[in-house]
Amino acid sequence: MSIVDFLSDRGVRYASLQRDNTVEGRSWEMAAVLSMCNIKRIASGTVNFYDGKIIRFGAVPGLQIKAKLVENLITNNEIPMLSISQ
Repeated sequence: MSIVDFLSDRGVRYASLQRDNTVEGRSWEMAAVLSMCNIKRIASGTVNFYDGKIIRFGAVPGLQIKAKLVENLITNNEIPMLSISQ
């Protein structure tokens, strides 16, 4: 799984939420990657590809509804890929 590879490359072995929330699905992946790359935005998307240099994000179900609920939501439509340096 691409998100696991990304986190492993950065030495992350355990992740937790600041609040006691239940997380289902993969919509958190894009937000986690952006946060670890110091991009502080509210995001929803999957990590579909990661090779150590390029990350490609994918869509998740319900984006139209999420976009109505969250102002300035970032998705794979706005950031389809991200080039990173190690």
